[in-house]
Amino acid sequence: MFINKKLLLITLFSLSFAFNGLAITSVKTNICDFNPERDTQPIINIFNDNRDFLVEEEDASQYECFLKKCHEHPFCTIKILRENEELAGYIFYHKHEHQGLILGLAVAHEFRRKGYGKLLTSTALEELYNKDIDHIALICHSDSTPALNLYEKMGFKQIDEDVFGNITLKHKKPKIKNHLTKEK
Repeated sequence: MFINKKLLLITLFSLSFAFNGLAITSVKTNICDFNPERDTQPIINIFNDNRDFLVEEEDASQYECFLKKCHEHPFCTIKILRENEELAGYIFYHKHEHQGLILGLAVAHEFRRKGYGKLLTSTALEELYNKDIDHIALICHSDSTPALNLYEKMGFKQIDEDVFGNITLKHKKPKIKNHLTKEK
């Protein structure tokens, strides 16, 4: 009995010591609008870290120009996801007549596997469908298995694949059931 009490005290002391050494930190995430002065370089850094889909001659200057044009276009939106004030990911999308198009989505390597891609995509879907959109399309390379898995889990369906491995996916606006009408 004495040994069990001693063992229990040692265990409790060890756990207490271990917990006292842990620092509890909170993670603050928010999605906000693109600010060119603050966000351009961090987006380009994420872009450069994910260059595996580019040919060697391409550089980030074209991407910087694209960001500027998208930001200035009335139907193009760039959203930024920040974790503790650090840019963790981004998405940009465009409205054209009754179609939405997701032009790009990226999450920095150190912020992956936290659901941020899903959060950014959900934000784009919600905002586009609130703008009288019938469906949303995007193009993803067939080698991007994590991205394809994300899009399929979110309801996107493959509609085409070209000879270069670019897959076109489409998401249809969910139909809202009217519970006020009687079914016959």
